[in-house]
Order: sequence, then structure tokens, then C-alpha cells
Amino acid sequence: MTQFIVLSNPRCGGILLGTVLGIDHPDVLYYGELFHPITEVRENEAARATMSGMYLENKGFSLPPWCPTNEQSDYMDSVFSQEGHKAVGFKVHFAQAKMSFWRFLEKNPKVKIIHLKRENVFHSYASYVKSLSTGQWHINGDFNVLQVKPTTIDPKKMLDYFQEVERQEEKLESLANPTFVVTYEALCNNFREKLKEIFRFLDLDTINPKKRTSKMTKNYSYIANLDEIVSFFKGSKYESWFETRA
Repeated sequence: MTQFIVLSNPRCGGILLGTVLGIDHPDVLYYGELFHPITEVRENEAARATMSGMYLENKGFSLPPWCPTNEQSDYMDSVFSQEGHKAVGFKVHFAQAKMSFWRFLEKNPKVKIIHLKRENVFHSYASYVKSLSTGQWHINGDFNVLQVKPTTIDPKKMLDYFQEVERQEEKLESLANPTFVVTYEALCNNFREKLKEIFRFLDLDTINPKKRTSKMTKNYSYIANLDEIVSFFKGSKYESWFETRA
């Protein structure tokens, strides 16, 4: 049985990939975003309505008991002990990963990692801001129905985020675990081909699911100080990320 973790930041295609793993593929037990705070209260409707709840109910399972943050290692052992599937896995955002999570990966070098990331980190940050504003984290229809109030973003906080992403990737590269890197852009533009590569990485049969979700952010007119942000990053190594902002 393949044990795997999808490791990413918000707005990097986790729901797009998770829907395939959690709902479409018959040989995968996928827990979704296992350490999301909303799942702390496991009995309420909000928790069951999360993507994690839907993934598990689709396979006849329910959300496991909540994991105290300092016990992530033992918790992952219990999650991976599930039998009867060719692959068992879940998603973790870098910000949710505590020291015990990284120790678990160091002690279990055979656990596979799918690193889901953005080629353009500005796009993911802007998409995250939009989702916070609208409360909409995935959409199956027209993104234009979303009404977004003009939002001002602190460019210094954006820079902090860019640098944190770089530190996260350095930490991941220090691990011995087999790692498959896939970008959100590649997953959207070459959906079926990238899925085939992911299935091979996880030692799974190939399936041909329908892509259900749409891109959430296609322009950034809602960012009230966009010109200020572009000016702030001009001349930096991140400058090119803002050339395709429209």
C-alpha cells in the first residue's frame, strides 16, 4: 500500500487534485486536509460539509478523532494503518505542519510526497486574499458571480509570504522521501497528463476523471493598491510574477 501526503500552501490546486483522489479514484482513501481547524469539532455539520468529510463519506468512512497539534506523528501512524486500499493519504498545508510532522517524515522515508505549488506565488497569494474576502474556496461554475470588495494588501506582508514559501521548499528538499513536484499551472493546463504522472508515482491505475473546479482568480482588479505592489517589487527577483497579473 502506498502512503502519501499532498503538501502545499493554500490556493495551489489542492481541491482540484483532492477531488480526483478523494472521490474519483476507487483505490484511494484520501482524508483531505486532515489538520484543518474546522474539523476539530468532528460531529457538527460544518466539519462533515468540508471536502475532507465528503471524501471520506464517499468511501464509507468518517472523519477520525481530532489530533492535538503536538501529536501529529502518532496520529499519522493511525491514519496510515487503514487497510483495503492501494493508497492512503491526506493533504497538509505547510503552516499546519508541526515539528512532529517533520520528524514523522524523517523516520518514514518511504512515505511519498506530492508537492503541489504555484509557479507564480503572487497568484496564489492574491487568490487566497480573494477567497478570504468572498468565503468561497472552490467553485464549479462562473467565477464572475463572486462579488469582491476592493482590498488593500500590505506589500511587506506579501514579501514575508514569498520568503516563507522559499524556506518551506528548502525544508522539503532536505528530506529523503520520494517527492513528486507538480504546479497548479501544469495541473490546470495539462490535467489528464499530469494525473497520469501522479497515478504512476502513487503506483495506481490510471483513470480519466472530469475536471470539476474552475480557476478562482482571473484578474486582480479587486486589489486597490495593485500599482503600489508592482512598484514595491520592481527590480526584485519576484518582479516577473507581476508581469502576468491581468
